[in-house]
Amino acid sequence: MKVNSPHAQLFYRQGYYAGKADDALHERKPELETALLNQVDAAGIGITARVNTTPGSPRGTIDIQLNLDPATLSLRAQPGGWAGEVEEMFVQTNESGNMLAKVSDKKHFEVATANRVGYDSHGVTWPMSIPLTEGATKLTIVIRDSKTEHLGSLTIPLE
Repeated sequence: MKVNSPHAQLFYRQGYYAGKADDALHERKPELETALLNQVDAAGIGITARVNTTPGSPRGTIDIQLNLDPATLSLRAQPGGWAGEVEEMFVQTNESGNMLAKVSDKKHFEVATANRVGYDSHGVTWPMSIPLTEGATKLTIVIRDSKTEHLGSLTIPLE
C-alpha cells in the first residue's frame, strides 16, 4: 500500500477471517501468531505490563508484571467464586522483525467471592520471567481469552 505523503506511516491489520465460526475454532494457534504480524496492537483484551530487563545471567532476564483488564475477560461461576483462563504468548524480535524467541502458556485464575470487588477494580495480575534473547529489540505480548477468544496484544521496545 502506498500514500502520497512523504512522512506518513501506515499501520493496519494484515488480514481478517471471513469464514464460518466453526472453521475459526480450528485456527486458534495461527490466530495468536497472526496477531504478531500486525503492526497495530489488538485491543480485544486490555493489557498493561511493567517490564524490566535484568542482565544478571549471561543472556539476562525479562521480568514482566502483567495486568489484564477485568472488563475484557470472561469468568465462569464456580463454588466459592469465579474462574477464568487465558492463553498467552511472549515473542522477542530483533530490529529486522525476525522472531528470536517465543514462550506460550495457559493461565487459569480464580477469583474468590470475597475478592471480586478487588478484581473488578484492578483486574488480574501475575509476574512472569523469561530469558532475554541476545539481539532482541522488541517484546510482543499476545493474550487470548480461552472462552470468548477475544484477543489483545501489547508491543514493548526493549533496551
